[in-house]
Amino acid sequence: MKREMLAAPLAALRPTIEAIRKAPGCPGPTPGHPLQQAQMLFLKAHIPFSTEPSDRGQSYCLARAHTLLPASTGPIGLIPSYVPTMPTIGKGLQKPVLCLWHQGSSNLFLLPEQQTAIALLTNAMANNDAVDWIGQLILETVLDVSQPDDYLVFAKLNARNTDAL
Repeated sequence: MKREMLAAPLAALRPTIEAIRKAPGCPGPTPGHPLQQAQMLFLKAHIPFSTEPSDRGQSYCLARAHTLLPASTGPIGLIPSYVPTMPTIGKGLQKPVLCLWHQGSSNLFLLPEQQTAIALLTNAMANNDAVDWIGQLILETVLDVSQPDDYLVFAKLNARNTDAL
């Protein structure tokens, strides 16, 4: 696929990333950006995924899951049903990285500070959530983590456990 074909859809995410990066510390409007109240939409914890404090843990906001890496993703996806533990994305990062993400039959990771969006789409799901595994692999590649996970091992385990059903 040519890079130009991806430019338009990813360009549509630029206002989202910019609004999040420049959002004030309160859930009020984000002046000058098409997405108003970006803080409320993308950063305010509405449903916590863990018992960690919301500023360090994972939570579901109104539009995406919110995670500070290094951490695992997956609480809203299918994979945790088939593998005993999820990989920790970003092992070895020098400082925490904000990651906003969503999973399903597609996968989207937003890294506001890096001004990066990773989007994977599919129209079918095989016997494992390949879009999620590939997205996590690309995410670790983009972040240039020093201790990347072996996603082939996780994907094979996921497929084996799915087949067992």
